[in-house]
Amino acid sequence: MKKMILMVAWMLGTLSAVYAGNVDTEAKILSSWDFKKPEVRKEWISKIHSLKVLPSSDTFKLEIIGQDPYIFSPMKTGGFSVTGFGYISVKMKCTHTVRTFNEVYWIIPSQLKWDMKKREAFGVKAVKPNEFHVFNFKLSGNPLWTNVIEQFRLDLFNNAPKGSIIEIEWIKISRQALK
Repeated sequence: MKKMILMVAWMLGTLSAVYAGNVDTEAKILSSWDFKKPEVRKEWISKIHSLKVLPSSDTFKLEIIGQDPYIFSPMKTGGFSVTGFGYISVKMKCTHTVRTFNEVYWIIPSQLKWDMKKREAFGVKAVKPNEFHVFNFKLSGNPLWTNVIEQFRLDLFNNAPKGSIIEIEWIKISRQALK
């Protein structure tokens, strides 16, 4: 029966909608931050570098004001148990369409120092400016992305010029890539 439903969905051109619906379920999300909620934006405000927070009612809106812009996740008591959750996904947009890269750093209880061993870089080809895109950062290939992480840091649109605006709709730690 399930195969038949998928076959019909494929034939009707709606398979991606079925797939997307199956991907983003609570059972597959470890942690989620929805920046439409003011209290979530407030959690992240004090954890930024080379960025200025701009007023917004439904996104975490940031202006790049210096080199190496990044944001830190909030600390969580007991950390994030990431075993089996190999992705950080971010739905965001930027006003500039530059070839750039994003980076994810993290710290673990036995190594509370930010370093290159606990880091992954992700090249980003030019995307349409001012359109939201979901960026999936696969971290499960790094042997230090395991057990518990204390905190993570997102370096976003590293080559974008000063004055660029980044808007983040949500950030999620998940089992697989999201849409």
